[in-house]
Amino acid sequence: MPEPIQTPVPAADELAAQVLLLAQSRLTADLRFLSSALEQLKPIPVPALDTLFAESDVITLHTNATEENHHLIDAKAIETMKPGVTIINTARGKLIDSDALIAGLESGKIGAAGLDVLEIENGLYYYNRMGDVIPNPELAVLRSMPNVILTDH
Repeated sequence: MPEPIQTPVPAADELAAQVLLLAQSRLTADLRFLSSALEQLKPIPVPALDTLFAESDVITLHTNATEENHHLIDAKAIETMKPGVTIINTARGKLIDSDALIAGLESGKIGAAGLDVLEIENGLYYYNRMGDVIPNPELAVLRSMPNVILTDH
């Protein structure tokens, strides 16, 4: 059997040092460019929430749950949205009124939803529920919809 071909390879720590040096010089150059570009930017006005709802094709939520934003997306908000809007919630379940979400999906006003949180989800995830009857009608309805993706948080 022939001997394996030996290729000179720098020591791992030497290779890592070269990669870090290269990354550092690249990052420094990018930061210098970015810094001068940022100085030229003007503040971007943030539109009202109603305007965002009315003009967005995709609405994705990334915030904590507070009393002020409980059911941020409710039936009234959904009425103002574009037909066929996609809603993604990877934040907190209480941000969306589940009944309003289901009604919007059933009517077609909401075209799709991606959720890794639900309004009522305590005790659903992180347990083996194989064969259990899960007393959560919202979960059952959402799981039955082909235009809804549910994952654990």
